[in-house]
Amino acid sequence: MLFAVVAVSVSVGFVLHLVDPADDFLGIGARIVRFVSSFTMRSNLLVLAAVLPLVRGPDHDGPVWRVVRLASLLGITITGLVYVAVLAPLYDPRGIDSWTNAGSTTSRR
Repeated sequence: MLFAVVAVSVSVGFVLHLVDPADDFLGIGARIVRFVSSFTMRSNLLVLAAVLPLVRGPDHDGPVWRVVRLASLLGITITGLVYVAVLAPLYDPRGIDSWTNAGSTTSRR
């Protein structure tokens, strides 16, 4: 379930980022680079990478996957703490942004 929530949230956030009228001066390549290069997005993609093997087989384990899961936990925790402490008071998502924001801690701002 976690995989589905994060995958849908990241996908919708990506599409919204690509069509954001506030960034008319940026080309499609620059929008993609900007989206993927943020720490928040990298944390969300790492969560997807850590959860996907567990979707296929809940007993999936090993030293590499333990490191990936721990790194994803650390990254998404830092993302959440920074969002709550710094960004949430400045950002009031509306409509579909509120759903993608809740599902993946991403925003277009």
